[in-house]
Formats: sequence, structure tokens, C-alpha cells
Amino acid sequence: MTPATIEILNAIERLPNLEQHQLIVTLLRRMPAIEIDELRDEELVACAEAIFLELDQEEARSTKLEG
Repeated sequence: MTPATIEILNAIERLPNLEQHQLIVTLLRRMPAIEIDELRDEELVACAEAIFLELDQEEARSTKLEG
């Protein structure tokens, strides 16, 4: 990403949640329809694996704090 894009993202993150939501809705409405290629099975499996690994790590951290 360009520095200008990163600055825009940082500015958006500083907005209150409601304004972030309103901005995203407006941007999506203004964007032209784009074609997105379907994900391959390997890509879906990799995404699922990453999610489950993150959940396992969060559970392990939570268990350490409780124990």
C-alpha cells in the first residue's frame, strides 16, 4: 500500500465505530461491481487452519490467565 493509503486507513481507525460503519457502507455503495475469483479448496483450507490456530492460541492464553 502507498503511504497515502496507509494514512487514510489510520484516519479511519481513529473514527468512532458508528462513523467507520457509515463510511464503509458509503464506500461499498459507490464502488463498481468487481469480479472476484472463487477461492480454491487449498485456499479455503489454509484460511480455516489459520483461524483455528489463532483460536487455539487465544484459548491457551485464556487458560493460562485463569490457572
